[in-house]
Amino acid sequence: MASSIGKKVGMALTGLVVYGFLVGHLVGNFLLFKDDGGGQFNAYSTFLTEHPLLVPIELGLLAAFLLHIYL
Repeated sequence: MASSIGKKVGMALTGLVVYGFLVGHLVGNFLLFKDDGGGQFNAYSTFLTEHPLLVPIELGLLAAFLLHIYL
């Protein structure tokens, strides 16, 4: 990624990853507004905390965020 075009492509891709994370989290948090006593939101939060790939995904997200800032 030495060229300016390569840097722009890298920034665009990492930006899409971060944007996708934010939209996904927003959709999950909107589950609070469902009229089910918080059942869906509790299931969502349980899924997030018990997912076996949580740490690798968080590290990948951190890497994408830092690379985006660097580029």
